[in-house]
Amino acid sequence: MKNITNEQLKELALKYVDSKLSVLPTRPDKLPDKAVCPTQKHLHDAPPTLEEVDSWFDNGHQVEGLGLFGGRGVTIIDFDDMEFYERWNAVAGTMAAVLPLQKSGKGMHVAFRSDLDLPTSKLARIPDTSAKSGYRVGIETRCYGSYIMLAPSKYGDTGKRYIAVTGNFYDLPRIDTDHANALIQIAKSLDQYTPPVKQSAYKSNCTDYVNESVAAFNKKFTVQDILKRNNYDQSPTDQSKWRHPDSTSGSYGLTIFDNDICFSFNTNDPLCTEDENGLQLNHKHDAFDTMKILEHGPNWKDHWISAINAAEDACGIEPFKVTKENKNKASTYRKALTRLRYHFHLNTLDDSVEVNGVTMEDTPLAEIRHRMRDIGILGGVEDAIVAFSQGKSIQSREGLSGIIRI
Repeated sequence: MKNITNEQLKELALKYVDSKLSVLPTRPDKLPDKAVCPTQKHLHDAPPTLEEVDSWFDNGHQVEGLGLFGGRGVTIIDFDDMEFYERWNAVAGTMAAVLPLQKSGKGMHVAFRSDLDLPTSKLARIPDTSAKSGYRVGIETRCYGSYIMLAPSKYGDTGKRYIAVTGNFYDLPRIDTDHANALIQIAKSLDQYTPPVKQSAYKSNCTDYVNESVAAFNKKFTVQDILKRNNYDQSPTDQSKWRHPDSTSGSYGLTIFDNDICFSFNTNDPLCTEDENGLQLNHKHDAFDTMKILEHGPNWKDHWISAINAAEDACGIEPFKVTKENKNKASTYRKALTRLRYHFHLNTLDDSVEVNGVTMEDTPLAEIRHRMRDIGILGGVEDAIVAFSQGKSIQSREGLSGIIRI
């Protein structure tokens, strides 16, 4: 590609400033060009002045590129891997079509304006054992204080340049919050990295909840099976797209991925729900989760047991029962506690018992006691939990006789 003159870059920079977007001069190594712009922090909060832009390009120094800062309502999605962009774009469809697009060295950039106030963050990662972190970044946001290079900036020693594909980044569309949130959540759904569980200060003697019943249900039923019986509508043009029966927008805002996980981007959909910590919207759901939410309720503490019972009934699995034969057995307590989705650790630093990552205190203990009673186990919960977390035999604990309701 032919060289870009200072006059051409200046004309482009002024278009961004006219759109109240903050730009800076850059070098081919992607760093700020401090020869003409020694400080950049003020550009996080406001576009450069016209006088600043003049000073960058009118002093005889050849500037090689421009960068665009995110933040102040501007969100940039940086795809460091082309495969991630293609997968994201396939799901986003028309939601992505309105965004300007440019090709970077290895991937793509898109950007938009919205009322979202997002931080710069990693959205999707790829496991990589050669990296110290254990992963490399596939998709991330560039927001306040972070920038990307803009077409036709030069990068590297090869003379290659960023290339505008569609639209103009100086004319960013403003999209509503639901639209913006959906684009971000689609990117998050592509994350492939699971952080390792740190066990250094803990020893655990519990299994991972009630995996067998959930796995049996997911083997027998698909997400599509559950959506159909709950009157969701399938798109006539894309069989992976669905909409909930009470949709007011008419859009098919739920996608079923190849691994039979559904992901809802419509905030009015019951499946666009919070995770167990009440933090993350648009959580991913397998067939069991979908059944639990639509047919029993979204709150895992209130609706988990009824959903497990339904799954076991549907799969012909013998339900868990407290009987004369299994009373006072460690396996009974183990099954009861894991059935209620409690995960215990003994913190060997101070010999304290933790439940689901929280130190055992009066409030979680009272909750566990109440829920254990609901499934037929009375009293002795403190001893049962300690024995359970330490892997000790329930029978060897004093004061546990007669705590099983028959």
